[in-house]
Amino acid sequence: MLFALALQIRNESESRSSQEINDMRCHKSKRLSSRSLDILAEIVTVDRIKWAISTMSLFKSPGREGIFPVLLQKGIHYLADPLQSIYRASLLLGYIPKSWRTAEVAFIPKPGRLDYTTVRDPRFISYI
Repeated sequence: MLFALALQIRNESESRSSQEINDMRCHKSKRLSSRSLDILAEIVTVDRIKWAISTMSLFKSPGREGIFPVLLQKGIHYLADPLQSIYRASLLLGYIPKSWRTAEVAFIPKPGRLDYTTVRDPRFISYI
C-alpha cells in the first residue's frame, strides 16, 4: 500500500511545485507562516524517514498490499525522498489519504478467558 500510494501521489504531484502546494493549502485556510513551514521541514526529514523504516522488524506482518518491511528497507534509497514529499504534503494540506485511515483488525483471544463479550476480553491487532 505504502509503495503504491507513494508512486501514485508522486506521479500526481511531480508537476506541482512547493508554491503550488502552498497555494492549494491557502484555499482551505489562512496562509501558513514561514515558521510553520520551517517546523514542517524540521520534523519531516529524509533521515527521520530512513530511521523509522530501518527500525522496523524485517519480517513483521505486511500490510494489505503485501509489502514486508524488509522490502521497504532494501529500497529506502529510492523511497526516502518521495516519502518525504508525501508526508510533508499531507501535513501541509491537512489531509490524510483514505487508505491510511483504513485498517484490518484481528481479534486474538486472551488465554484463560471463557467469555469474550466485552471489549477488554480479546486482544486487537490492526493491520494498516
